Formats: sequence, structure tokens, C-alpha cells
Amino acid sequence: MLACHLVHTIRLQLKACGIHRSWDGIRRELDGQGRVTVELKREEGRTIHVRKAARPEPRQQRV
Repeated sequence: MLACHLVHTIRLQLKACGIHRSWDGIRRELDGQGRVTVELKREEGRTIHVRKAARPEPRQQRV
């Protein structure tokens, strides 16, 4: 139920900004937005995780 309310709230906020798409349309629009995680092993045994998001395209920035 929480997910349903979250999707509804997101769609209402997008509609207020002039974006009138279905939830599937929004997901397709953001599909190319990716993220890369690199794991670096330190000599002392610790692992460092570096996460970097891809730069969004203009159509994705609008959403």
C-alpha cells in the first residue's frame, strides 16, 4: 500500500510540473539512468564502495 501512495504522490507532483505520463511511461523515461558501484579492497582488508550515478539526459532531468 505504501508503494501505491508513493507512486500516486510522485505522479501528482509531476503533473503539477506539466508532465502527464503514466507510471510505465515515467519508468521508461528514466530507464537509461544508471549507476555504477566499484569495490576497492584495501591492504588492511577493508572494502571501500564508490557509487557514481550516470549524468541524466535532458529528458530525464525534466522528470
